[in-house]
Formats: sequence, structure tokens, C-alpha cells
Amino acid sequence: MASSTVLAQQADLNLVGEGEGTLSIGSRPSQTVTFVTVTSRPN
Repeated sequence: MASSTVLAQQADLNLVGEGEGTLSIGSRPSQTVTFVTVTSRPN
């Protein structure tokens, strides 16, 4: 499994992950994912 990288720049938080998994959000159909990025900002 690949390592993950976390970067914090100012007030933003950026997450990057690589691997394989299933993404399930609410009632939407599940999907297989191999790479994901998430950016979180205040408010």
C-alpha cells in the first residue's frame, strides 16, 4: 500500500491518498476508487 501525504497550507488542509477501496455516499451507488484528494477550508 502506498504512503499518504498530508499538507497544511495556511488555513487549508489537503489530503491525498492512493490505494483501492469503495466510496459510498448516501443513497448513491458505490464506486471503486484508486486515488482521492480532499481539500478542507474553514467555513
